[in-house]
Amino acid sequence: HNVRRRHHGLPDYIWEIIKSSNLISMSTDSPFFVNPNGNVFETVTAYSVSNTLTSAIEPTEKDSWFPGYAWTFIQCWCCMSHLGWKFIAVSPTTSPSVFYGVRRAAQGTKNLF
Repeated sequence: HNVRRRHHGLPDYIWEIIKSSNLISMSTDSPFFVNPNGNVFETVTAYSVSNTLTSAIEPTEKDSWFPGYAWTFIQCWCCMSHLGWKFIAVSPTTSPSVFYGVRRAAQGTKNLF
């Protein structure tokens, strides 16, 4: 599988979801996160995303990788595959109030364009 890469070393499909001007760094450590099941995700964070749907599942703070934020899933609007997460600030004084984590390995939009 040969994926073309643009700037920042990210696969092209990421740019169908995120504009480079919306990239943010929400972690001072690494972009790798582990869920309670032991699955490892390399995640790119951004202020906003496109071509996605937010899950109807109620956001939860449980097991959030970002203290002070609740999360829910985001999916490809076309094929419904899991692209990452929407993080919502629990406190109205937390900034940013919303951001997104997109799985670097997400392939959901590869056939959209």
